[in-house]
Amino acid sequence: MVYQRIRSGLLLIALFCSFLALHTHTTTQAQENQRCFPETGWCIEGDILAFWQTHGGLPVFGLPITPQRTESVNGEEHEVQWFERNRLELHPENEPPYDVLIGRIGVERLEQQQRDWSRFRPDAPRDGCRFFAETQQNVCGAILNAWRASGLELDNRPGKTEAENLALFGMPISGVMTETLSNGRVYQVQWFERARFEVHPNLVPPDNILLGLLGDEVLHNSSETAPEAQNPPAEPARHPLCSNPAASTLASVNLNATGQANMPAASEIQLLKKPMKTFQADRTPMQEQNPSTPDCPADLACDYIPAAYQSNGGAYNYGNYQLANRPLDGLEIRYVVVHNTEETFEDTIRLFTSPLKYAATQYVIRPDGQVVQMVDNRHLAWHTGNPFLNAHSIGIEHVGFGIDGHQWYTEAMYQSSAKLVRYLAQKYGFPADRAHIVGHDELPGAGTGGQAGMHTDPGPFWNWEHYMELIEAPLVATASYTSSAIVTITPDFASNQPEMTYCYDNGVSDCRNVPAQPSNFLYVHTAPDHNAPLVSNPYVNQAADRMTNWANKVRAGQQFYLVDQQGDWSGLSFGGDIAWLYNPGGRYTQPIAGTLITPAPGRDAIPVYGYPMPDASDSDPVYTIPAGQVYVTAALVRGSDYNTPPFGQLTGDIVRGETRYYQIFFNHRFGFVQESDVEVVSCYP
Repeated sequence: MVYQRIRSGLLLIALFCSFLALHTHTTTQAQENQRCFPETGWCIEGDILAFWQTHGGLPVFGLPITPQRTESVNGEEHEVQWFERNRLELHPENEPPYDVLIGRIGVERLEQQQRDWSRFRPDAPRDGCRFFAETQQNVCGAILNAWRASGLELDNRPGKTEAENLALFGMPISGVMTETLSNGRVYQVQWFERARFEVHPNLVPPDNILLGLLGDEVLHNSSETAPEAQNPPAEPARHPLCSNPAASTLASVNLNATGQANMPAASEIQLLKKPMKTFQADRTPMQEQNPSTPDCPADLACDYIPAAYQSNGGAYNYGNYQLANRPLDGLEIRYVVVHNTEETFEDTIRLFTSPLKYAATQYVIRPDGQVVQMVDNRHLAWHTGNPFLNAHSIGIEHVGFGIDGHQWYTEAMYQSSAKLVRYLAQKYGFPADRAHIVGHDELPGAGTGGQAGMHTDPGPFWNWEHYMELIEAPLVATASYTSSAIVTITPDFASNQPEMTYCYDNGVSDCRNVPAQPSNFLYVHTAPDHNAPLVSNPYVNQAADRMTNWANKVRAGQQFYLVDQQGDWSGLSFGGDIAWLYNPGGRYTQPIAGTLITPAPGRDAIPVYGYPMPDASDSDPVYTIPAGQVYVTAALVRGSDYNTPPFGQLTGDIVRGETRYYQIFFNHRFGFVQESDVEVVSCYP
């Protein structure tokens, strides 16, 4: 009954908002009577052109994909024109300025997919979000900012009111969810009556929120037909780097003769040039470091036990975290880092509540699924060993010992952790994928001196495949592209039981075989042969088969470029060389769409960083990529640095520079390469 009332109320609001589609004909028509687009071969003119120009143009509506023509809308004939992101309708029966209306394209697309939005999971009001009681959904974070940034002009005053936002986009009819869209790519999205907001992780915030191409999707999945364009654009040639050598007669790709790389579509590159800026944040001492209640989903069992925030003598000698005001102070939260404690629950709490530990994390989860928050998400917990990643992440410790993970990592723990991560991704607007939900073992150190000491948790027995399914972002996409040279590692946790050893007494003498059990990694070799040595790393000095030797392992969900295929062996660009994965019939990989980087022409090698500084000259490169190597990128980030504040000060200076970096899957750990050092190749079907 409650949804029936919501539907009725929403219908009235929808009708009201449709009639709020105000525009000023006289001024805009005088400016330009017709505008044609060679990209699609169609023109806009008259009242529709005036509306398109006044209310957002390309970013909001996109290019025209049909001429103006007569169609049936809600059982009545109207002149309409379709655009990439919506449909504009002429209603001459209405007095201006109500004679051009916007289609409820979000609702229409869901109806085409036979998805009833009224059955989407309802939400409750949350701090920092705009809650819509009519649809029982929140709009939060970066999507809320994007929703508020545009709207129909109703009052001829600067800025956009909420009524103007509603008139353009309508109300939210879903929460944030992870979906594979019609182009085969996986995104976090939120549906509105007239739009679908999408989080594009390869773009720099706030330009990473784009509107979906719903007009194109609805038109091509309806009884209406899309006519041939008057001047159709040429089909772009597929870049040679995108071809899967396992699906062709070629044994390999000549990586040194690729020519000019195809850049991502112009609609995806909306990055604004921003000067280096130092944010002088509030210097007021924090009177209360911890909230009285944890920041958790309403249906998750959570407690709050504050980690120590205490001086150990001296302004910069304190534990176990530093104060900040994320994300309002400019430190966007982009990652969740999965840890395990290597301690019992009681000892973990004891250590994090002692200021001499100099380490803490935002959350701790017990095997029974109970969650305990220990550091406010606004603050920087010291949990990764990399200051940049501390500044942009939330840490979750899972109680247990990595070597016995199969005993400690319970279903209750997976369920609670996944529910928490899904909530955090929605609240802070980062993608729920394996480039942003990462293990501590996948993080690089800040510089050369920090690599060897980086941790290896949560270890080989953490079931990434099951965990990402619970987060509703499965590793195996619904669409697979056999021709793609980009692959996701998919070991099949249950059947994958590689041999390994472990030193049960911290490496003194008791080093022996680990009992065979399901594992999340696959070994990689230096040549396509089981007898070839396993891959090594200059920062790792351990036996090749040691459980904690991360140098020769690829984890479930990591993505790599397939450079060669020899029989049952796949050659991956890995760590500045080629690593060979035993992969009969492609059993352990799935071809996917994605974006690649390769060193720019004329560069013999380029540096790989563990800390993307505002000025790359201040960075300490940890690896190099030789000419011809190719890697998968998941995000484009702006270099930044955070100056640690003295004890009791709310936050330090945050410096963001012009230098931008691509985050890449480099070896077992990810790294960062400068945008100016690389070419970018988009590989999409």
